[in-house]
Amino acid sequence: MTTGFTVGVADIIAKPSIVAEVNSKITMYKKKVRKIINKKQYGRLQSQPGKSTMESFEHEVNKKLNNARDTAGTIALEALASDNRLNNMVVAGSKGGPNNISQIMACVGQ
Repeated sequence: MTTGFTVGVADIIAKPSIVAEVNSKITMYKKKVRKIINKKQYGRLQSQPGKSTMESFEHEVNKKLNNARDTAGTIALEALASDNRLNNMVVAGSKGGPNNISQIMACVGQ
């Protein structure tokens, strides 16, 4: 409460195994989205009640993309040590969330 700290590059560098795990999950969700796209293109996508085929398509794709984002964020956040400064800021609620961490780590990891 009485001292501050900064977040440095060392706080956001992901281990190669974490980057690989996140990439694996993203690849899995890309395949799921591709299946939805194929269903739409071949006229096999079922419309959801009260929605057009296009609205149903958008809903399904958004749902998969949101799942990918959430999964990547969770993996990245859980990979950070409990004394990691970025982790402390997110857990305290002062800055960002799991999605921000996964985006930062993805940029630095590449």
